Amino acid sequence: MEIKKLLEKISQSLANNHLKNPNILILLEYIRDQLIENLRSKEDNELKKLNAEIINNKKTSERIINDGIFFETKFEYYEIESTKNELELNSNLLEIVIFGEKKFKIFDIKNKKKYMNYNVRPFYGIAMSNNTLFSSKIIKNSGILSINVDNISKNN
Repeated sequence: MEIKKLLEKISQSLANNHLKNPNILILLEYIRDQLIENLRSKEDNELKKLNAEIINNKKTSERIINDGIFFETKFEYYEIESTKNELELNSNLLEIVIFGEKKFKIFDIKNKKKYMNYNVRPFYGIAMSNNTLFSSKIIKNSGILSINVDNISKNN
């Protein structure tokens, strides 16, 4: 499986989704479910090819436009550990771990002392809405697919 084929699956999910006027977060959840189901059904050799392509390219991005909504997809390889502290999202985001692990701490927007820990391992993902406050830690040698949706899109 190649990155290009996975991008085609994302486009197919957008074109074939049965949701009528979904909000963006629901649409990202739908894409997440479709992609994870697709990845889990692949043969080991296809997944090894995808992993190798992510590692070799380090970072691949592409914009997908569907029904006036702009989706920015990024495949990134993290050779070393990466930590981000208390960021506020300025767009809706879907992240799927292809290999490796990413740990999240998602904060209550009103009380930063309250938070939830969420560890994402291969073939799992998380969708977060804009204005979500979070910290994250990407374990070294991880491949992550991120899909950002611009806030200027309809049905934010």
